[in-house]
Amino acid sequence: MKLNTISNDEILEDKNQLVKYFTSSYKSPDNLRVGTEYEKFLIKNDLSPIEYESKEGIRDLFESLGEKFGYEGEYEGKNIIALLRNGASISLEPGGQVELSGKPFLSLHDAQKEIEEHISELKEITQGWNTKWFSCGMNPFLSTEDINWMPKKRYGIMRKYLITQGHLSHKMMKQTCTIQANIDYVSHEDAIKKLRIATGVNSIVTAIFANSPIYCGKENGFATERAHIWKYTDPERCGIIKNLFSDNFSFEYYVDYAMNVHMFLIKRDNEMIDMTHLTFKEFMQKGDRGIKATYYDWGYHLSTVFPEVRLLKYIELRGADSQTPDLAIAIPAIWKGILYDNQALDSAWELVSNLTYDQRVEWHEAVAKDGMKAKIGKYVTKDLAKELFNISWEGLKRQKVQNEKNQDETIYLEALLEKVIKKGKSPAETLLEKWNTTYNNSLDKLLNHYII
Repeated sequence: MKLNTISNDEILEDKNQLVKYFTSSYKSPDNLRVGTEYEKFLIKNDLSPIEYESKEGIRDLFESLGEKFGYEGEYEGKNIIALLRNGASISLEPGGQVELSGKPFLSLHDAQKEIEEHISELKEITQGWNTKWFSCGMNPFLSTEDINWMPKKRYGIMRKYLITQGHLSHKMMKQTCTIQANIDYVSHEDAIKKLRIATGVNSIVTAIFANSPIYCGKENGFATERAHIWKYTDPERCGIIKNLFSDNFSFEYYVDYAMNVHMFLIKRDNEMIDMTHLTFKEFMQKGDRGIKATYYDWGYHLSTVFPEVRLLKYIELRGADSQTPDLAIAIPAIWKGILYDNQALDSAWELVSNLTYDQRVEWHEAVAKDGMKAKIGKYVTKDLAKELFNISWEGLKRQKVQNEKNQDETIYLEALLEKVIKKGKSPAETLLEKWNTTYNNSLDKLLNHYII
């Protein structure tokens, strides 16, 4: 397939160039891949926060990973902030969360091996340290104020701007962890269809993987407080895109949406320049301080717009709380089953096609609070979750992607079936039952529950 190529340095002058960013990203139908982004927490054994500079801190972690496992370090000044190797990266989130941005693979079998290797490397480096790794949607042990900011220049600009837009923005930056799945598209029609349907069923997936019901050692009143936090981060760049469910939604509409969001920054000569005083549209039209907008700036700006489902050179599914390794791969698995099978796509849309925009917003808020018990119209989310799970399972069966043992990719949904779907309870709901009984509100038992 021949695509229109683009240059990062090309000056942007009209909207058609912005649309080209997406039309140049089509993949051939036989080359559709899945990428996984897996965030997790590191904490000291006494439940105090990890620092960047201290012994057994984030700097030591990143430098040791690079030295032992052949990653190339990315630096800001003297600070190592990311690691690169073979198309994957390990990056540093604002509160010290560590994210694997995985290489896109044709099969979930390879994606699972990558996650296992990543966790093995983390554990090998930190073996004997006074620390533990754990995964959930939000740090349940520390307050936002307890957690240290990481020395990454981008986050300095973000924290200053976002707090003027949403009072929970710093909590989002320092407290939360997610697992995201990245999905390819083959055409304009395919991209918009996947974007719309994925957004439509996203609240179901958010409920299935709700996993952040505790903050500072106490119940917070939510199944996924992480989902709730995004509502109060920056309404301009977060939430459900309103026009997405109209019949004529297109790349042009998405471009209009993203252009009218305020920027964070641009990079020039290894320096970051604060651009929060301009929307991207204003920057492209007028420039700033003699600087003109480029394709690189547009791609970077798109990565700072945070709708529930995001359009980039791929489609990014952002609705799920982070999970322990037994359920981690189930997140890209459930999305692959739905979005890479036309029959599954159509069946998934039937579940949610009749909702109004206001109903979708209200449902997502209800899911944040009540998880699988949330209601939408006459339906309870747990019943829709069972249907969506079955749709995904059958979609993976039809895709027939097998490993060396002749197992298809439904094996990565088996733990989800047993632990969540059959029970009709999200991980948060199951945890809260234990929290108030066998765990007896013990933080040590909570850490053991989430430990990797």
